[in-house]
Amino acid sequence: VIRKDQIDRDVDRTDRHLSYFNQASTLESLTNILSTYCFHCWNVGYTQGMNDMVVPLLMLFEDETETYWCFKGLMDVVKSNFDHNQIGLYNLLFKLSKIIKLMDPHFHSYLNAVDSVEMFFCFRWLLLYFK
Repeated sequence: VIRKDQIDRDVDRTDRHLSYFNQASTLESLTNILSTYCFHCWNVGYTQGMNDMVVPLLMLFEDETETYWCFKGLMDVVKSNFDHNQIGLYNLLFKLSKIIKLMDPHFHSYLNAVDSVEMFFCFRWLLLYFK
């Protein structure tokens, strides 16, 4: 199901502080890329955050077709982060917690004491690869 209304809302909010995303042609390209992805990968669909994954690619390639195929390849690798249950992302958060426990046990103890060992404060960082 193409969630055109959600795509339109997110495109309108995407990086408006950058002049590149104040151009109608750029917003149209972003909409086209996301809608095309939803059409071709209907089992994944559209989820908030995908627009932010397209941004650096569109700025780099400045070509809708190249950007789409690069985004499609990226999503083939990270689509479990965007699944309904986001199992891929929760696995990353779990691994991050384990790495911190191994590398900095004192900090891990602090996170545990403040009920943050699940690393949910890193959710957006990992979802968008630190964008």
